[in-house]
Amino acid sequence: MTEIRETEEPVELSVWDLSGRERHKQERRAQVTAWFLKPGERDVIMDVGCGDGFVTSFFLKAGFVVGLEPSYHSLEIAKRKVPKGNVQFICADARFIPLRANSIDKVAILEVLEHLPRASQQMVIEEIDRVLKKGGILVVTVLTRKRLFIPAVSTVES
Repeated sequence: MTEIRETEEPVELSVWDLSGRERHKQERRAQVTAWFLKPGERDVIMDVGCGDGFVTSFFLKAGFVVGLEPSYHSLEIAKRKVPKGNVQFICADARFIPLRANSIDKVAILEVLEHLPRASQQMVIEEIDRVLKKGGILVVTVLTRKRLFIPAVSTVES
């Protein structure tokens, strides 16, 4: 039996560790998001709040994928689990995305906004608007009280 000391970090369950029904739900969520984004070989896709990279791994048919996440611990899992190649993980706050304006074709932000204060939500949306190309696609999901996610898909015209 392993002894847990108070100074040790708690072990968090990663989506990669799920099985059965819970794993299936996460796979379907990722598949639906990828279906909306339709990753193409010329696309640059950004996954805002990518966590451990599980959903990000469903976008690898794109030319290049950026996973943006403020948690260094989560990004370490993503770097281990997501196949190397056309993906880069960046440890950053989505209120200050360290990318050029109009540099991203498609963005996914899944179950992130509802965890932020209203002022931060506005800043994140403005940053996504700044980096997303004209005609780009944005997929946003938020959890409801019933723990359902509601997808919203938009094409940026301005």
